[in-house]
Amino acid sequence: MSNLEVHLVGVDSLQALEEAAADVLRGSPQALFVGSSGWFEDNYQLPIAVASKANLPALYVRREYADAGGCLAYGIPYREMYHTAAGYIDRVLKGANPGDLPVQNPVRTELVINRKTCRDLGLAVPLSLITTADDVIE
Repeated sequence: MSNLEVHLVGVDSLQALEEAAADVLRGSPQALFVGSSGWFEDNYQLPIAVASKANLPALYVRREYADAGGCLAYGIPYREMYHTAAGYIDRVLKGANPGDLPVQNPVRTELVINRKTCRDLGLAVPLSLITTADDVIE
């Protein structure tokens, strides 16, 4: 891992994504990691398109990316977090003091593998990873 180089790029618009993608791809990366961003909530297809065009494997933080054609997704199941948040809202609306409610961390993480995308990229996904995945998209 001593040869690992990480380049952080902030993106908040289509123009910034295009500029960042051009800059990152000039460096001949071997893979991409797409973290969480409010801007990507509505534009999650765009980093998938960048990775696909560059023929790069990418790891994303939300299952929606893998569902939409991204290679791998590993992160907190947001649907469960929204359910938990709804419980907090219910308690506050019923009179609970928000300051008295306990902070809850996510209970689990989720691994989703889009095996079709991995095959298209020429990646052999180890059986040990497939058997531990929460979902495998064929």
